[in-house]
Amino acid sequence: MEKFMGPIWAFGWALIFYLFHREKTKRRLHVFDLIHKERMQAIEKGLPYPELPPYAVDEEEGRGESAPAKPLSTRKVVGAAVVIILGGAGALTALIVSQDKYLQSLWSMGLIPIFLGVGLLLYAWINRSSETPQL
Repeated sequence: MEKFMGPIWAFGWALIFYLFHREKTKRRLHVFDLIHKERMQAIEKGLPYPELPPYAVDEEEGRGESAPAKPLSTRKVVGAAVVIILGGAGALTALIVSQDKYLQSLWSMGLIPIFLGVGLLLYAWINRSSETPQL
């Protein structure tokens, strides 16, 4: 049973993320359906149809295919980087402190999320000037 715990754990988390994403998508589609019905009723009555609400324009559907994606918020990138670095540091520490010799030999696996987080911090540092207002 112990050899199946890893895949069960991974698939369990994948299922949780899938269900969360599906619920979020269902809510978004419901809102777009309401907006569409409202616009169709206005068109049928010959009225100028209402503009899209700002939350509908911010979605991917509001951009054209050739429009560049909105840059990520520096604050969100730094937050994600810190979480990833701390998770990697925790994994590194757990692998080093482990009593199992095989797990101790895998200590370098903790460096992967640490360097990923450092890369995100560099990305945020390079793009920090794009959020400062230009006069």
